[in-house]
Amino acid sequence: MNFVIKFLVVFLAIYQVNCMYFCLYLCPNTCSSLTCEENQIQIKGVCSCCPTCATLLNEGDSCPTISSNKREVPEAVCTSPLQCVNNKCAK
Repeated sequence: MNFVIKFLVVFLAIYQVNCMYFCLYLCPNTCSSLTCEENQIQIKGVCSCCPTCATLLNEGDSCPTISSNKREVPEAVCTSPLQCVNNKCAK
């Protein structure tokens, strides 16, 4: 059991360092200007660094389940104040 916990702590630490390196040294130099299409908004991209466009979803639309992994960026998000509940945008 202790091995699993130690492994997870080391894994998360490596992930955070990798993410910080990407954002501090690579991302600021590689971000380009971005113009989203109608019915899209700018959201933070990988490691909350370069912005990306996401399509706005309405109530009842299917929405992606996104893990807490900061490297996973949704292609679509529910329109505020809706939230993604059971893969559907709902109040």
